[in-house]
Amino acid sequence: MASFAATLGLVVAAVVPLLLHQISSTIMRAETRELEGVNDAFTAAVATAADTGAGMAWLVATVPEVQQAFAAGNRERLTQMFAPGFATLKEKVGVDQFQFHTAPARSLLRIHMPGKFGDDLSSFRMSDRLFRQAGGGGGNHP
Repeated sequence: MASFAATLGLVVAAVVPLLLHQISSTIMRAETRELEGVNDAFTAAVATAADTGAGMAWLVATVPEVQQAFAAGNRERLTQMFAPGFATLKEKVGVDQFQFHTAPARSLLRIHMPGKFGDDLSSFRMSDRLFRQAGGGGGNHP
């Protein structure tokens, strides 16, 4: 009986660490898959938001009246055109900012904060810096 107990003790001592390692590996793989799924969903949501923002910017930038007001630096006209709609966008969709920039990276108008304008955005607006580096800084862009 003592030899059986000793054999059983040796088997348990050998098998338990292997089982614990296997369980730990299984849990790690499951957590990794879960985190990859969350990361993929987050990446897709960011891409969708970026595409939506870019689409809205192109829509605004292609309206002739907007182009004229922007080219003239007519902040009042741009505010008249977009402030009422921005309030709805903010309330219904959660859009926090709506801005017009001039090259190279200067704020012409913040619809969400019209009293603050003319400041240089290049020190903290990575998207503007990348836009210029890619050759897109040849002129003003809404």
